[in-house]
Amino acid sequence: MTNTLKRHIYGCSRHDDGPPAKQQRPVPSAPAGPERPLAPPVASSSIFPEPSQAAQPGQRSWFNQEECAAELVRMIASHGYPSSIVEDECFRSLLRGLNPFFQMPSRAAVEGICHSRAEEAMSQLKETVARCPGQISLATGIAETAGEGRALYMACQFVDDEWAFQKWIVQVFKVVRFPPYNHSELLGAAEEVCLDVPERVLEQFSLPTTSAALEEAVRRWGLLPGRLCSVAWCQELQERLRRQDFLEDYSCRESFRFSAKPVVPVVTYTSDVLDSAATLFHKALDGNNEVACLNTLKSLRLSHEERARRFSELGLNHVGRYDKRWYSYYCGLEVLHKEHSENNPALAVVEEERPDFSESQLTEMLSEIRVSRERQPPPMFCRVRDGRVVTKKPSSRHKESLFTDLLRKIFGTIYRAIEAISSPGCATASLCLGEVKKVRDVVQSEAMDACRNVPKAIAYSKGGFGPGEDANVVLLEAQGKLDKFLEDSYVYLSIPAVLDPRFKLEGVRSVFSEVFDESVAPANFSVVGKKIEDMFRDYSEGGMTGGASPAAMDVDGTSQQKESTTMDELEHYLEDGVVVHGGEAAAGFDVLQWWKENEVRYPTVARMARDALAMPASDLLSPEHLSRIRSMARSY
Repeated sequence: MTNTLKRHIYGCSRHDDGPPAKQQRPVPSAPAGPERPLAPPVASSSIFPEPSQAAQPGQRSWFNQEECAAELVRMIASHGYPSSIVEDECFRSLLRGLNPFFQMPSRAAVEGICHSRAEEAMSQLKETVARCPGQISLATGIAETAGEGRALYMACQFVDDEWAFQKWIVQVFKVVRFPPYNHSELLGAAEEVCLDVPERVLEQFSLPTTSAALEEAVRRWGLLPGRLCSVAWCQELQERLRRQDFLEDYSCRESFRFSAKPVVPVVTYTSDVLDSAATLFHKALDGNNEVACLNTLKSLRLSHEERARRFSELGLNHVGRYDKRWYSYYCGLEVLHKEHSENNPALAVVEEERPDFSESQLTEMLSEIRVSRERQPPPMFCRVRDGRVVTKKPSSRHKESLFTDLLRKIFGTIYRAIEAISSPGCATASLCLGEVKKVRDVVQSEAMDACRNVPKAIAYSKGGFGPGEDANVVLLEAQGKLDKFLEDSYVYLSIPAVLDPRFKLEGVRSVFSEVFDESVAPANFSVVGKKIEDMFRDYSEGGMTGGASPAAMDVDGTSQQKESTTMDELEHYLEDGVVVHGGEAAAGFDVLQWWKENEVRYPTVARMARDALAMPASDLLSPEHLSRIRSMARSY
């Protein structure tokens, strides 16, 4: 925080009568005598104390109290700090040490300017949304905020006229318990919603529902019918809200609908589906192994710097970014695996020689192992031995094994897939289909090994999973969850992929041939192809309901030229081939920059891509978005 304060306080200083050239700016020294008392709030036309208008004795003329205080308030508002920070004695002492002439503005002054700037920012954001050249996707979710509790947020996602991806938090509701007290008007804070009871109960008590609050927020933001492309819910909202009734008057383009229902298409975050697969796998595990892993990790006594260095070397994010138990376990497994491989090579896993078993013999042996496990009491349960009750404690030390390799492989693949589709500031909707397929391939491969690979089958059966859990069954259940998502959402996942020049229709065909049955894949692929053609006709004939394309209008709003309405443009785009063929080039490819450069070549397809590539893929928020939510929860 010290560097931030220095940058805010000294970075805004102006050299009105600054020091001569090549002379270092002197640091003002504290005046002699007793410490100057803190200035109380002053009632004046300025929101800052009056002494800032004139230099104090010994004060350099380049110091500007008004600008420094404004920078401090900007820092508080932009980072989501509470306004009470200006009353904290440690914080005030820090600022006195940085500049003894700086006078802290009052808390009321800070809140006043934060509120006024928040209103100005919202007005500017509404203008930005109104000028959006394409359609807008809504992303909703629940965020845990420090100091403000849980918050329901609504964000707008779109690609602007410069082909830059934009995601803005436009509405925040504080999540409260039933019954809500609706103190927002009295306290000047964000509106309140209640999620712990069904909406029909709220209606019985004549209380506003969450669906009604979200719909009213959409109206306030001027998202008129035809402006919405899609709406994404987090898992908790899917269970709480009546999705079929939400925004029923805000129908999007006919070609963008993925069902016959006359409503905005409601989709599931791909990150939520991947997280649910990891959670399902984690719940089936024996908790004693996780405890042993964390105890062993604790015994290493790693310092904060050492942990940060290992996380960086392993490509892991901070545990708090996901706030998921399976991810915390995965981080521990990766750190311990690195420690074992570097400090004790003898503990590295060595593949055992495969015994010569037939498939029937292997099945019989695994069945015997499962029966013996089911007959044994859980490790922490008491048992009677020689007339005495004894307790068998589980091992408190982590051991590397084929089973820990399985955990690192499953959790690691899911983590990397979520990271790929959660990159802040990037349009990642086109990556969802491929990332889900990668996770499915790994889960399917490990499920087959659990039945056919003898060393793995024995290792998975002897330990690691909870009582009554079978490795093959758990893996197949996780695969089934991914297959269900692909079956329900393949059209939604495929449209952005087709409009990504790295994949197009051939990339979608390749994925379908591997994830769907031979009897289903051609039919699903035909549906996607027809949907793309319908979208192209709709964009060619109906134009753009959300705004005018910069390429189609001049500065005074008059039409310059008509875009092609034939199918030639779409056919040329699809037949031109993919731009890159995988590897590092694909990973560093900027799809929006490519469309910016080729918008003139494919004007109608570019408008389709502008809307489709902005569809929500993940509900993970960047630190900037979390700060914004904290500020809006305080109404600044």
